[in-house]
Amino acid sequence: VVALKFSTTGKFLLSASADCSVRLWSLEVFECVGVYRAHVFPVWAVDFAPNDFYFASGGADKQCVVWSTRSGAPERLILSSLSDVTAVKFHPNSSYVFTGSCDYKVRMHSLDDGAVVRTFVGHSDSITCMDVSCDGKLLLTGSRDKRIILWDIEKAQSIGTYHGHEGAVYSVSFSYFGSIFCSSGADNSVRLWEKQSTPNKEPMHSVATYYTKNTPIVQAKFGYRNIISCVGPFTG
Repeated sequence: VVALKFSTTGKFLLSASADCSVRLWSLEVFECVGVYRAHVFPVWAVDFAPNDFYFASGGADKQCVVWSTRSGAPERLILSSLSDVTAVKFHPNSSYVFTGSCDYKVRMHSLDDGAVVRTFVGHSDSITCMDVSCDGKLLLTGSRDKRIILWDIEKAQSIGTYHGHEGAVYSVSFSYFGSIFCSSGADNSVRLWEKQSTPNKEPMHSVATYYTKNTPIVQAKFGYRNIISCVGPFTG
């Protein structure tokens, strides 16, 4: 298992696996209630749509697959790039899905026909994570290039680049009140950042950093009360 995602309601869990499958788990009965197969290589990323009716998966076969929780067949196959799809994220309106790839680019696809409607270019290594603000106007992307970029979605324009991580960035998450966001990475840290409202060409740095003793943080996420939950492999 290489990726997990909880549904918005907290009733389901998605798992992505190197066996080319995506599995849907019920957190009420703690059983697998669906196995989804369309990828022909390992699946690297999964994400639920805000309505929990659809979800997306991205894999080493260069595809993003959109599924319905009520059907085992793909709703849409999107050939996203010529390299692995390493991150997927739905827009809050559930009409678009973002894909991040090993070609260092992020693409915004329409779910109507899978067409690319925006392309975000700025990283210099594989995309590892993404998040979209609650109002659907801003996009955060993290990469193995150790940087985070904040984007204006409508303009597909960078608002700011955030430096500080000493290794790959594994996760990014907007806070619910929107003025700050957090990130985590291979450097055993969780960092807090201030969101920029206007384009800034100067590199920005974290306002707070929290280190673990020896544990890379693979996921850090703001909850509804703006409490950050973190997950990582304990290495002693």
